Amino acid sequence: MTVVRVASLRGALDAAARSELGDSLTRAVLEVETGRDTPEARAAVMVQFEEFAPGTWYHAGVAVDERYPKNGIFRVAASVMQGPWTAELKSAFIDGLARAVRATVGSPERQMMWFTITEIPDGAVSAAAATRRGNSLPANPPCDPTGRPRS
Repeated sequence: MTVVRVASLRGALDAAARSELGDSLTRAVLEVETGRDTPEARAAVMVQFEEFAPGTWYHAGVAVDERYPKNGIFRVAASVMQGPWTAELKSAFIDGLARAVRATVGSPERQMMWFTITEIPDGAVSAAAATRRGNSLPANPPCDPTGRPRS
């Protein structure tokens, strides 16, 4: 299972924007991980939103709400199953996540986005008392690092 956590300032995303971004991030994950968007593949992706009140998130010692507009600061952290995550796949994955965020919130003049990918070791994820084994990426992903289907 892939879990994507999106942190933003309170009020940066209304309910409609969260819904749109949740769907866009799910598609971005599936593009790189499986190359297909099916109900079964979607069931293995979770998107969570976390909002911070003004004055509770700092960067370089300054509250981010003093530096950036509320729709200009995001942290996107993805937890993925350990697997064949090459630098190219990670780059394509982060590019897809960034495109999803920008498509939803636009590109304000001052914008900062941080992205992290954490690989979860085999057997370390459990849901409904069933431990997940194996990685979420096939040994030979169906798409290249840009998300295009392999021939």
